[in-house]
Amino acid sequence: MLEKKSQFINNQWVDGTGAIFEARDPASDAVTWRGQAADAAQVGAAVLAAREAFEGWADLPDSERQRFLDGYAQRLAGHKDEIVEAICRETGKPRWEARTELDAMVKKIAISGEARAERCRETRREVGGAVAATRFKPHGVVGVIGPFNLPGHVPNGHLMP
Repeated sequence: MLEKKSQFINNQWVDGTGAIFEARDPASDAVTWRGQAADAAQVGAAVLAAREAFEGWADLPDSERQRFLDGYAQRLAGHKDEIVEAICRETGKPRWEARTELDAMVKKIAISGEARAERCRETRREVGGAVAATRFKPHGVVGVIGPFNLPGHVPNGHLMP
């Protein structure tokens, strides 16, 4: 049951070259997934690829970045049943709770966009013969390790803003 192509690096699926690990359904102890972790070189390659992609992402206007995020929300909603089932198998949650988590993930995308538009407006004014400006820019590459009990919502909540 070893899954192939377990790492998504530089916009392509590749085999992990690190240790083999598996996920088990806490309700049945059945193996739900088995794959290979990324080794240090693959992690480095993933960070480098993300840094290279970041420049183009950061240069996009807010409206264009939001368009991509809205597309992500549509994909989450379009695969709701599959994602809910995966959350149930990963955490042992009942389906109603997994659906609630997925709904929160979808809603977080719009909420983050609205909050950014409201709170992060660029300002520019003259103060004492100088120009005072406030600008907001994307942070850059972020690594997030999510907890077992909210495997989608917590990482999503860090990535969306």
